[in-house]
Amino acid sequence: RVLFRSVQITTTFMGLIDFDTTKQKINVGLWMSLRWNDPRLVWDETNPERHKLFGGVKRLTLEPETVWKPDLTLYDGVDQEQARIDRDDQVKLQVSPNGDILWIPLLFTEVACPMTSKYFPFDVQLCYLKWGGWVDDMQTMNLTLYKNQQEASTTYMTDNQIFKVVKTKQLINTIIYEDSGYGFQDLKLFLWLSRNYNGFILTILTNSLFLCFICLLSFLIPVASGERLSLSLSVVIAITVYQLIATDMLPIGTDTQPCL
Repeated sequence: RVLFRSVQITTTFMGLIDFDTTKQKINVGLWMSLRWNDPRLVWDETNPERHKLFGGVKRLTLEPETVWKPDLTLYDGVDQEQARIDRDDQVKLQVSPNGDILWIPLLFTEVACPMTSKYFPFDVQLCYLKWGGWVDDMQTMNLTLYKNQQEASTTYMTDNQIFKVVKTKQLINTIIYEDSGYGFQDLKLFLWLSRNYNGFILTILTNSLFLCFICLLSFLIPVASGERLSLSLSVVIAITVYQLIATDMLPIGTDTQPCL
């Protein structure tokens, strides 16, 4: 007999570990808080005589593989080994006497994030992670947001020097397949990442404008001296080097051209 379980879910974003802009993928760390009830794990902790094994026990700490866990898989993950959240190396879960279970798996995962480079380096990228049931449909598992939290918690987030998380949003999405009639739910976590453009202004834009100014000053050099051409060529080579540096920061393939 398959039991129906309602799972309350929310995420705590720990930080952006890496953003590979050329390959268009991000590596993030987060906690996923999952809460559900299992009636098979109920005991009377107020009556030690009746329940000699669990009497007086107010909480149990169990290994994840010993109980039922939500069937959640990362749909857009790059690494297949990190797609499932119920791996053998996951943290333990807590069980209360009334059967309530709290499980906070720790996830470090890598997902694809298509980039938009039109406003580089003043761009804001939108990435999302999608977890959903692979086998359990809505008839066996129902996903809801814990306390209807529309944003992921960023209390313990660590700063990234290149990209800053300016906004988060999480929602439960439902998909009904008409051919089978089964409905599946998934959790989508959206991340808005703003690039730190201060370094680009100092190292690329400012230096490129300064080299252009030097190139204009080269016209003040007398032609007979023969130094005008060599100075102009040196400036062109320097600007080309800065352009190559900027190109290495852009994705390999993109449908938009940067404004700068």
